[in-house]
Amino acid sequence: MEKGYEFEKRFREQILKCSRCGFCQAVCPVYKATLRPALNARGKMLILKEVMDGKIDLSEELIESLFQCTICASCYLNCPSGVEVPEIIKAARRDMAKKGILHPAFLGMEKALRDSGNIYMDDEPDIEGGRRVDKAKYVYFVGCVGLYRETDATDATLELLDRLGVDYTLIDEVCCGGVLEDVGLDMIEDLSKRNMENIFKSGADTVITGCP
Repeated sequence: MEKGYEFEKRFREQILKCSRCGFCQAVCPVYKATLRPALNARGKMLILKEVMDGKIDLSEELIESLFQCTICASCYLNCPSGVEVPEIIKAARRDMAKKGILHPAFLGMEKALRDSGNIYMDDEPDIEGGRRVDKAKYVYFVGCVGLYRETDATDATLELLDRLGVDYTLIDEVCCGGVLEDVGLDMIEDLSKRNMENIFKSGADTVITGCP
């Protein structure tokens, strides 16, 4: 059994702080959808403690538990012990990814981002309006969800910014790649650099974002 996982080196004390109180269960969306104790934060911390104790290993058998987490942080915000569950889960996923273990749903994600610049592999954003100028005080960074799925919220935000007379601009953005880090993969630096370059070109000193 492999020893010295990164998640244990970074978060051993955090995992041991879990008191099994169950406050996380009351706010976990995955538990509400499945009613499976192994899928809430308490269950995940118990599983990772078993890994640290050498009783089980990070294997494909743990994919279902460790990858069924939205990283919403509701558990962390309601945890009396302050256990940083989202960061622990991301670290454990990273250890699994290093072993070539990844949830099937995420296998094509990196390729999708490299090929299309967004996680949905859509060609064109479906939003209306918005302001595009060479220089502005603010950049509104929409994000993949707002550009390709939750477009009504984006349109409403743009309308509000326009009504308030905010000096903003949209940019030609690509996915920030943060979603890769959430599932245990490396971020794609080229994508991040493209966004940063476009932000700097605008002269903006503040970024407003709807990206979760």
